[in-house]
Amino acid sequence: MSVIRLGSLAKLNCALATKVLTLVFVYEDDAEGKPKEVLLGLKKRGFGCGKWNGFGGKVEPGETIAEGAARELKEECGLQCETKDLLPQGYLLFQMADKELFKVHVFCTRKYSGEVQESEEMQPQWWTVAKGMPFDKMWPDDEFWFPFMFHKDFFYGEFIFAEDDKTILGKQVGTAEPEPLEKMAASVPRPVEG
Repeated sequence: MSVIRLGSLAKLNCALATKVLTLVFVYEDDAEGKPKEVLLGLKKRGFGCGKWNGFGGKVEPGETIAEGAARELKEECGLQCETKDLLPQGYLLFQMADKELFKVHVFCTRKYSGEVQESEEMQPQWWTVAKGMPFDKMWPDDEFWFPFMFHKDFFYGEFIFAEDDKTILGKQVGTAEPEPLEKMAASVPRPVEG
């Protein structure tokens, strides 16, 4: 595996195929407006099986990033959210061994409708923030950027994983300027038919 220097993942779009993904966290706030509970889902199949995470996945051709996030939230836990109520919280870049580069747009929402329900892919459960997150059953990078998310700071993170998808070979995490709305609203191009 070729190890990439930290800070360079964002520049690798031409060297590695980049997959655009979303991740949504649903919050219930306390009286002071701080996150009291967060809804996580236990992944039941596929990549990340057995790990607690937010709800999300790939952005489909023709969707905006926010539309993809709202669709994935509904498919994975039954909650509906308007795209205007998805607040951009940060972005994450991952290199998983020799696989493609993942750029994950992280959103949070406090406005939703519907009832939480289990899907074929996820088993949702509310977690009390003050009691701690199940980091031992989550992706190992989560413990580094969750504090930024809970403090409502826009953040970025870059992580390089070993082939076991568990060992972090390098990381860089911090606050960032929010991406321009027009970039967050950009859609994934439709495939050219020919």
